[in-house]
Formats: sequence, C-alpha cells, structure tokens
Amino acid sequence: MEGRHAHQGLDGVASETGRRIEYTVVGVRGATANFQAAANPSKVYRTDAADLAMQLEIDAADLVGQRFSCWVTPAQYGVFRSDFRRVER
Repeated sequence: MEGRHAHQGLDGVASETGRRIEYTVVGVRGATANFQAAANPSKVYRTDAADLAMQLEIDAADLVGQRFSCWVTPAQYGVFRSDFRRVER
C-alpha cells in the first residue's frame, strides 16, 4: 500500500505518518459535536455527534466536556482521524 493511502492498517493500528492530538468536546448543537484541540483552543472543529460518541464508546449525552485523543493523518483535502481514545478527566 502506498504511504499516502496508509492512514490505518487492516489491524487497526495508526500509520507512521501523522500524530496523536488531544481534543475536548466543547458543545453539541443538534447532531453536531464541536471540539477543540488542547494545544490550540482558538479553532473549533465539527463532527457528527453520534459518530463521535460511537468512536468513544459513550452516550451522545455525555459528550460535552469529554476529552479524547485520536491519530490525525494529513490527506489531500484535510485530515483522517482514527484510533479514538478517551482521556480520563
């Protein structure tokens, strides 16, 4: 598999390219969860709240305030986020 397509292997292990980033969910509005990187809280990212809750194995109602990390790999038009892990409070 070419390096530019290897964002996650078949075994679920994150690829060598990219890095692990820690985030905090700062709000949920409708079906959208808003989250910020711990290292750069000035930018707000958005994702589907139900999908994020499923990745973190928690209820969507418990998302706000939840800290998590994931492996972020650059892509041609943005990034891939994989290997989500909850960070204990």
